[in-house]
Amino acid sequence: MSTRSRVCDNPPPLPDYTCPGLVEETADCAGKCFQAWGDWSAWTSCTMTCDAPLRQRTRQCEGIGEPCQGDATETKPCIDSSRHELCPTVNGGWSVWTFWSDECSVTCNEGVHVRTRLCNNPKPSGLGQECRGSGEDTKVCLTHVQCPVNGTWNKWSPWMDCTATCGEGQGHRSRNCTPPKYGGLKCRGQSEETGVCILEDCPLPTLPPDLQKELQHNLDQLENNLEKSEGDAVTMACSNKESVQDVYSDALVAWEQNQQPVTVDGQRIWLDRGSLVFRAVQNEDSGVYVCQLDFGGASKAIVSFYVLSVESRRPDIAVRQNEDLQLTCNGVALGLLFQTTVMSWLKDGQVFKNYGSIRPQEANVEFIPSVTKEYDGTWRCLIQDDATNRKWTTNTVKVKVLPPKGMADKAMEGALGNPKLTGGIAGAVGFLITVVVIVCITRRKKSGASKKRLSSYSDESDEGTDYDDDASSVCSWEGSVYSDM
Repeated sequence: MSTRSRVCDNPPPLPDYTCPGLVEETADCAGKCFQAWGDWSAWTSCTMTCDAPLRQRTRQCEGIGEPCQGDATETKPCIDSSRHELCPTVNGGWSVWTFWSDECSVTCNEGVHVRTRLCNNPKPSGLGQECRGSGEDTKVCLTHVQCPVNGTWNKWSPWMDCTATCGEGQGHRSRNCTPPKYGGLKCRGQSEETGVCILEDCPLPTLPPDLQKELQHNLDQLENNLEKSEGDAVTMACSNKESVQDVYSDALVAWEQNQQPVTVDGQRIWLDRGSLVFRAVQNEDSGVYVCQLDFGGASKAIVSFYVLSVESRRPDIAVRQNEDLQLTCNGVALGLLFQTTVMSWLKDGQVFKNYGSIRPQEANVEFIPSVTKEYDGTWRCLIQDDATNRKWTTNTVKVKVLPPKGMADKAMEGALGNPKLTGGIAGAVGFLITVVVIVCITRRKKSGASKKRLSSYSDESDEGTDYDDDASSVCSWEGSVYSDM
């Protein structure tokens, strides 16, 4: 318990009166009373006259209640330079060995007895060397008692009675416990386990060899070269799909264009019982279409293909003279399907470039630098299978070569590319339009006034008629400018 008191003098009460409340209060110290550190003592004198002398100071924890936090002693090196001179050089020497420890270091099996010695006979000082050798020595001691050996589990057996022959299934496995010895503990845990058995990966599902040969034979005979105009309706049938679905009933039809999935929107492009239907084809629909069936969760079989090229009504590419031209063939899929394909670009029906032994997948994009007017025309990419003499047009591109940029075009492009100049040009154009409109209105008013003055003799005076026609023609021209704006 702790007690505290107070004096009634702030301010003193009148005679015969006193302050309300208690003069003394007693309470439990726990949580309320805390000891506090007193002042530090003065530093002690240095303990040595050489090497690394130290000095200390202390403080007392005063009061009652919870103990003080921190250290009661503080140590620091002497800072007097005269105290840091080296002690005389003395090499260290070993003391005599202590007696061997009475007890062995273990209570079973084999342990050791230990004896020690100190490097203090004499203790090294100054530039003297430490003692050489070990300060500890051991010798074997036998307890003639075997230590307990706990039981240990062996490896799990392979999964047995698995519900699958590959991949994942349900099964069980077991393991044996090597028995404990000399009073050791038994194995903890279960000796049998039921769960998911993970086996080797299952091989991918495949089609029967005869069906694979039949599908490849059909692909080698197909041509399906569709050269259409923009806006034509096109239907591509996924032939031979039934032969795969007879083997894998879950096989699903999937179409790809130039090795990318076809986006079916249900309006311009849709599927009808596996057939791909276009309401109105566009130039970007050009390319190689492959119908494949996905079966078994991870396998695919190509059963049919079509090659579509769409000729646009207007130019597909507009490029100025001296600029670069880039043409895409869309023939990569044919190069992967057939190993004997060759590729060439035709311009207006004439061979522009024959790639020879270069495969379509190696030259899908043709880059033509700094074109001239002679590159204007209709370009077609032609893929030919030398083994069967089949030919396909994989893309039709209309190219329009425009005149080179003049000084005015370049200046305008530079101005439009500069926000400050763009604002200035817009302001100037707006100002000119405003001036034209004001002039037009003013001349119309003058023309109307002239008509009134000349109305009295308009039938007799040719001069008045001419003046009226001039004013009307001016207003008509000005009116056209105004209406265009």
